[in-house]
Amino acid sequence: SIKDKTESNFSFDTKTITNSKTKEIFTFDSVITPAMTNKDIFEKLIKQNLSCLLKGINVSIFAYGQTSTGKTFTMKGEPKNNEGLIPLSIKEIFNSLNNKDSSITKSVVKVSYSEIYNETVNDLIDSTKKNLEIRESAPKGIFVNNLSEITVTNAEKAMQLLNKGETNRIIAETKLNEKSSRSHTIFKINIEFFLKDKNNKEKKYNAQLNLVDLAGSENVSKAKCEGMRIKEGGNINKSLLALSNVINKLSQNNKSFVNYRDSKLTRLLQTALGGNSKTSIICTMVDDNNHYSETLNTLHFGMKAKNIKTTVKANEVVNDKGKIAMENQALRNKIKMLEKLINDKKSLKDKENNNLENNINK
Repeated sequence: SIKDKTESNFSFDTKTITNSKTKEIFTFDSVITPAMTNKDIFEKLIKQNLSCLLKGINVSIFAYGQTSTGKTFTMKGEPKNNEGLIPLSIKEIFNSLNNKDSSITKSVVKVSYSEIYNETVNDLIDSTKKNLEIRESAPKGIFVNNLSEITVTNAEKAMQLLNKGETNRIIAETKLNEKSSRSHTIFKINIEFFLKDKNNKEKKYNAQLNLVDLAGSENVSKAKCEGMRIKEGGNINKSLLALSNVINKLSQNNKSFVNYRDSKLTRLLQTALGGNSKTSIICTMVDDNNHYSETLNTLHFGMKAKNIKTTVKANEVVNDKGKIAMENQALRNKIKMLEKLINDKKSLKDKENNNLENNINK
């Protein structure tokens, strides 16, 4: 995504952005032009991923970029005139669930809305819940303990919770005289549903949609000049630096260790970035001389993110009997792998012994 100015440092077409100074070319799946509306972006880039959501596949969408380049406007938009990706996604999900031709028979939708500020996780729906802990368990995966998760039956109720969270955030910022660009927000939609297969047999699935509006990625020195306290700037820089490090590691695709625990942000985005999720990253930028370095950093971030390869699968919920069968199969596979390793080591040792005997005989 790019906002243009009269003095341009970059030129662009539908898939590439060229640095006019260095002639460096950045290639993406799509370049969003200033003329495109949020609805255009949704139809072109997001809607197809949401269809995967209702097949049991996790989906994540998040916006990255400098403050005042359009991240929050893209994600949340304006009521009625230019709705953002979050409201449009909410409406699309419920339209699909209520479609008479859908193979989905029953469904439960739950939403949560959280904020990461100063390396603490806060509940935006229930403003009394602050400094919440991130935990992990086999059935839930990575989750925020005690975070409000509200069941909603239609798009209107989901929008009410989104607006309530926004209101609570604005009230908190007003009391502390702070800006929304200093926090990361995650609006999450969890769906549990039954889907009929080709044999008309019902199977149970669950899937989650993460909609993330990241804090501004401008450098800390500039943030200090704009009045941000040192600790706040440091924590935002820490979380975005951790995110950049994770993106960099994942883009190398060499299966090296990726440390998601460096920040609360990367911990919560672990599944979205390197696990079982179809992820779209929208990078926003402004094209003028005052923000040249931040724009260039955003483009490099986007290029690295594009190189990440993930493997997604449908989250089918199996009964206890099925779980036991899967666990037994996994155990058998591990035993086979260990047996192969033992046999390989034994063969190697026998070969080394034979070579030693041959050398002695000579």
